Amino acid sequence: MLAALTDREDTPYFALMVVAVLEAAFRFKLPAILGVVAVVDASLFWQVWLFFSKHPPLDVEEYYEAGITSLVFYVVGVLVWLPLSDVRPKETRLGRSRTLFECNRARHSKSDGDDLKLDSHREAAFGGGARRDV
Repeated sequence: MLAALTDREDTPYFALMVVAVLEAAFRFKLPAILGVVAVVDASLFWQVWLFFSKHPPLDVEEYYEAGITSLVFYVVGVLVWLPLSDVRPKETRLGRSRTLFECNRARHSKSDGDDLKLDSHREAAFGGGARRDV
């Protein structure tokens, strides 16, 4: 949109598209990421087509530049998604094991508390009598 409004050949606004690609890589699965990158790439080629439809003659190098930029967006999207796709299952397992750890800790602390109550009752029953005699 900004490139269409400025009506210039080489606009730097395509660099803002990397934010959408990175956001998709952090939030979505691979098919959705590829869809976002396809939309971004279509907008790159649309910007080139729009400019040269208003200002002929056609400069083929601009299409090459758009093609290379689209490949960069695919590489960025996939390379950011790969390590995150590996971390997410591990994070889920860690969350489950943490929950199990907390359950076990709560169970042990409850049993420890019961033991402390029993110890205080024993002390009151046996230790208290011994103190009165002394």
